[in-house]
Amino acid sequence: QGAAFALTAPSVEIATTLAMNAGRIAITATGGDVQLNAGSRLDVSGPSVQLFDQVRGSAGGTVVLESRTGNVRQAAGALIDVSASLADAGTISVTAPGGRSDLFGTLNGQASDSAAGGKFALRTGALGNFADLNTTLDSGGFTASRSFDIASGDLAVAGTLRAHTVAITASGGSLRVLGTIDASGAKPGSIT
Repeated sequence: QGAAFALTAPSVEIATTLAMNAGRIAITATGGDVQLNAGSRLDVSGPSVQLFDQVRGSAGGTVVLESRTGNVRQAAGALIDVSASLADAGTISVTAPGGRSDLFGTLNGQASDSAAGGKFALRTGALGNFADLNTTLDSGGFTASRSFDIASGDLAVAGTLRAHTVAITASGGSLRVLGTIDASGAKPGSIT
């Protein structure tokens, strides 16, 4: 487990790099938005370490983004990295129950073939584009779990949504599955 960094303020704008290898970054806005600008990096990736003649990997860490009353926005060109090279990837958690979540940047939850990919959890009032977000998660290797709790608007699952554990809640709208939700694997997965 790496170091931890927590920042709480009325609103938060990040335009730099925060790096806590295998650690935890928690950013909370109590009255406004959480904004990750283009070029910003939140890096809790798990590094590999040489120990004499052995190489050992550290698991990816956790990034928590919360806006209690506003929005969470990640601009294109921003990066959240919870990957790990020789261990399980980490977790991204986004919460904006009274606002909107827009994740337009890169989310990296890649892991080695024998390890678990990233975990992603979202609870928000509204979401920009569900299909685009899942494409981003596919590219980023978030294959361990995906959880979505959307308070308003309709959701449609098109194409294939693939993770070992999938949970989708559309509290204020409809949920349509037009494609496939795939939770298969060596061990049984779950879909709720």
